[in-house]
Amino acid sequence: MSRVGIIIIGRNEGERLLPAFRAARKSGEVAVYVDSASTDNSVELAHQAGLETVVLSSDVPLSAARGRNAGFQHLMNRNPSLQYIQFVDGDSELDAAWLATAQSELDRDESVSIVCGQLRERFPDQSIYSLLCDLEWRKPTGEIPYCGGIFMVRADVFSKAKGFDPSVPAGEEPELCSRIRAAGGRIVRLDQPMAIHDANMTRFGQWWTRNFRTGYGGLDIQERFGQLGFSKINRSAWIWAVGWPVTVAVAALLGLLFGGLVSALLCGGSAAAILPAQVIRLAFRTKGVELSWSQAVACASMTLLSKVAQLQGQIYWYLHHRARPNTSAPAAQSA
Repeated sequence: MSRVGIIIIGRNEGERLLPAFRAARKSGEVAVYVDSASTDNSVELAHQAGLETVVLSSDVPLSAARGRNAGFQHLMNRNPSLQYIQFVDGDSELDAAWLATAQSELDRDESVSIVCGQLRERFPDQSIYSLLCDLEWRKPTGEIPYCGGIFMVRADVFSKAKGFDPSVPAGEEPELCSRIRAAGGRIVRLDQPMAIHDANMTRFGQWWTRNFRTGYGGLDIQERFGQLGFSKINRSAWIWAVGWPVTVAVAALLGLLFGGLVSALLCGGSAAAILPAQVIRLAFRTKGVELSWSQAVACASMTLLSKVAQLQGQIYWYLHHRARPNTSAPAAQSA
């Protein structure tokens, strides 16, 4: 009997779902695809691949958390003896050896509740935005405070934790991991290939929206559940999107008041130099992962620009909750 159940979630992924479906079928494990009210042919592709399918109604706000919970309920109702659950995003393809690797780790150490591995981007050279995603996936190994959306979890642990909180629009994984760790479970990242991700991010607007959601979700998690490691990220957005320009303006103004125009230019310019200095520092850090110097500088610059989008997301969170204090997310979210 199968010990592992695979849950694939997606919304309007279309052909990008095919690698995820093929990997699930090749594994020989039971699998289900959970679709979040797609308007394309995603459900049809799942049926053609021979996967059981759950289609979520858009009457209730959609979220990755809701999709994963629905998949878990479906699999456990049909296969109550499952020991482990592997979550996969529809735009990702599991490595052929990953399921065996993850099972082995969970079998070896009963204190480990969740195990994940290394995620890489399928087309990192497609655009600067895909390259940024690829850099983001490169995480340290060993015991970690939380993981991303692709991981294997003990079915009984997930059930006792009552799954994901469906009210969390982004950052639902850290929230779940915090509860599992509080109950004594450990989260481990292995230095083994886990999956290939296809961001298909070619436009600035896509990248901006992704960082907007990071800002919104990070503040939502911090305000509702405690810091969970998001305070530093949230604070960084304010430092660079607000603190730096204010510092430049104040330095220039003080220079003008006490020394005239030349002093204003010197003081303001000195303060402004903080930004390019940070770009250079970040570029040196990222260049260590086999990037060209121009790529490293571009990625560092985009990292600082992302702080503006993240701040925008935080501001939206404040405005949204002030207007609708009993809600936790915008009306519709994608899985």
